Order: sequence, then C-alpha cells, then structure tokens
Amino acid sequence: MLFRSLEETYRSNRFTNFGALSLRLEALLADQWGTPGSACVLASSCTAALAAPLIANHITGKVILPAFTFPATLSAIRMAGATPVLIDVQPGDWRVSAADLDRAFAGTGARAAIVLCPFGFRSHFTEHARVAAARSALLIIDNAAGLGVTRNHLELSPHVFEAYSLHATKPFGIGVGGAVFAHQSSVNALRRALNFGLPMECPAEPPFWGINGKMSEFQAAVGLAVAAGFSRRLEARRAMAARYAGALNAFPEVTCGVKPEDSAWQFFPILFPDDSSAAMFAQETLRLGMEI
Repeated sequence: MLFRSLEETYRSNRFTNFGALSLRLEALLADQWGTPGSACVLASSCTAALAAPLIANHITGKVILPAFTFPATLSAIRMAGATPVLIDVQPGDWRVSAADLDRAFAGTGARAAIVLCPFGFRSHFTEHARVAAARSALLIIDNAAGLGVTRNHLELSPHVFEAYSLHATKPFGIGVGGAVFAHQSSVNALRRALNFGLPMECPAEPPFWGINGKMSEFQAAVGLAVAAGFSRRLEARRAMAARYAGALNAFPEVTCGVKPEDSAWQFFPILFPDDSSAAMFAQETLRLGMEI
C-alpha cells in the first residue's frame, strides 16, 4: 500500500503543500475519529499542530499550559510567538482542574490555554471548554498520545482544538507528524498558519504570518499504510495494559486505575503512594534491565 501511494505521488509530481495523500489521510482520520461539523488538518509535527490554532487566531500574548507536560507543549507556544504561563496540575490525575484554569485566566488575562490529556488518557474537558468560552479564550487540548481513544468532539465549538502526535513513539506512529481536529470553519486559517501565512484562496484574508508546518506526501503515505493495521495494534496494546493492570491488583497501594479502552497505551503509568516506593520500583526495574 505504501509503495502504491508513493507511485501516485510521483505521477502527480506533488510532494507537499496539502497534496492528494495528505488530504486522503485527513479524510480518513476525520471519518474514523471526527464528527459532522468537525475536520482534521495534518501538520509536520504535533508541535506545529499545537502552534497552528494560536497562529490562526492571532494569539501573541500569554498562553496558559500545565506544568506537567512534554517540552513540545511549551515549544509550540513560543513557536507561535506567544508567552507560556505555567500552572500546576492535580496530584491524583495529572490534569489541570477547570477551577484552576479559570483562576489562571482571571489572573493572567491570557486569551488561550493548552490543557493536557496525560499519557493519552481519555480526559473530559467539557467544563474547561465552558471556562474558556466564558473568558472569550481559545482552548487547545494536547492529546499527543491519544489517537485511537473515543473523542468528546469539543472542537464542534470553534474556540476548541485538539491536537495529536503521529511521531514514531506514538501508537499511531508514522515517523513524524501531527493532526489537529477543529471546527470546519477553521480549516483554511489552520492551513494558512501551517504554510507561511500564505492565503489559501483569493481574495485573501487580512495578512498574517505562519510557519512551515505542512505534512509531506511521504509522511502521509506512511500514515495511510499505518491506518490499515492500526485497529489490530490498538487491540494488542489494550490487551497488554489489561494484563499489567491485572498483575497490579495484588498491590492495592499502587494506582493505575484506567480502563484499557480509555488509552492507546504509549505508556502505562503507575501512581505510587510515596517517593520512596517509586524509587524502590525504579531501582528494581533497573536491576532487571527494564526501561521505565
């Protein structure tokens, strides 16, 4: 399938800039995990996918993000020309609470926030979206490791976006790439933000800048091939997570408590009762040659 797709690319002599394979992969992802009224736009990385909504909406001031996240979340804010403002997460579930987010909006005057789905776990940010709407602010959901998990389709509100990573380390890994789910009305602005700010149609919208964040046709060809077997890989990962959770039932002081269907399982996180327990576990895994 990969080579057949690449033959099409060479025949068309179009290797980037929203080519046929990229558009086909967007449509496939939108059909699988989107909903009527929403759309999927591909990017060269999840960092670019996180930055694109900020650029498309001219966000240049403060942007709130959780202190528990991957460096790319902060990088995306700086890529967009905005200023990151860190706030803490809840100790039990690694997420920013809606109340803390509201206080952060009030205290900083930020026009946008990024919230994180930790480890790709299914997260319910409906209340966070309401908070952002009440503040006339943008909400971007960083769900880098979560493609394949049932979605809440919050992007049906034009002020909400949800970004995913397609990096090789992710369950839906194509090498490198990203995807952002958005309201259909945002598609042209997102594409423009990912293409140096160049207009998608004439007459042009008011001028603004953009980044070079488009997905190449080579990446998209790998994505189409990955999609063909993704359901089998997802099933295998969830079966493995269920075995891990079953083994941990013997240790009631250790928490993992997430249903297999609530993650695509790039990671299997364990919450220990205290620092010393976590340190002992890390020492033992090192002795056994396990990577954690």
